[in-house]
Amino acid sequence: MLRRPRPMIVRYTMRKRIARDRSSRRLPTLQEAVVVINGAAARRIGATPERYLSCHEWSQWASLPAARRTEWLCGRVALKRAFLDLCHGAVRDLEVGYRAGGRPMIAGHDDVYCSISHSGGWSTGATSRIPIGVDIEAVRPRRAELLRYITTERERRLVRRLTVAGDDLLTLLWTAKEAVLKALSVGLGVHPCRAEVTAIEERAAVVELAADVPLCPRRWNVRMERIARFYHSVATPCAASGE
Repeated sequence: MLRRPRPMIVRYTMRKRIARDRSSRRLPTLQEAVVVINGAAARRIGATPERYLSCHEWSQWASLPAARRTEWLCGRVALKRAFLDLCHGAVRDLEVGYRAGGRPMIAGHDDVYCSISHSGGWSTGATSRIPIGVDIEAVRPRRAELLRYITTERERRLVRRLTVAGDDLLTLLWTAKEAVLKALSVGLGVHPCRAEVTAIEERAAVVELAADVPLCPRRWNVRMERIARFYHSVATPCAASGE
């Protein structure tokens, strides 16, 4: 008997510290917000197309095959809830569009960076004041040679000390690299080996672009999390990484 997925919403927020002086008692401002949601949780909170989608989005949703509708809707729900954590407004007034290059955006809010990812009935959305990329991927059996395809020899030596291995390790590294490449709006237009993991722990990594990749920022912090049977990664630029 198949078990129904447990309703789950995961939310992350990061606040930027602001230096205080004697004349100011400003509180830290929200720097980024990330929401991860599955279909069961969306139903629990009443995240229906009528409540969360604009007229144009509703038309897009209705044109999709039935099997894709829940995941697509969850992506919009996650991104809009993340945006409302970062900013203010009414959810029905928000519409998800796309910039040149395919990066998602909230229409009318060009100053906010956005990212969406879907996998196996789960979706994640992120909004930030700085460039951001997210990726979520289910852990599933994959061909062993795929690890050699997406990593360099130096990376394979680096990850030997981690406790994760096999399909978990492959999925962890894939989501970390994909989050960075999505933040740069290139996806697999850049080979995964050109975004190299140069430092890694169980839940954090640093990813650096190869010297011949003409993109900035070049160094990225990545936070990784195991959620149910998925790995979820969030990438933001390292401090002073505009070079």
